[in-house]
Amino acid sequence: MLTKQEVLAQKLFGDGEACANFAESIGDFLAIAVGDKYFERYQHPEPMVSYHAGLVADEMLVPLIVVEK
Repeated sequence: MLTKQEVLAQKLFGDGEACANFAESIGDFLAIAVGDKYFERYQHPEPMVSYHAGLVADEMLVPLIVVEK
């Protein structure tokens, strides 16, 4: 998990000029997978190339549940 400040400082999305609302659109935290495991919520009958994120609260406010072994 990285904070927004860490993401911006590390230039994880590149070092070019960011669009005007980039910092506001990436959220407060960024989760980055470090292995071959990932979360899959939707089962789609055809392979999907990408995902779309919306701007309504239900799509932007995602609960984080941490389970420690």
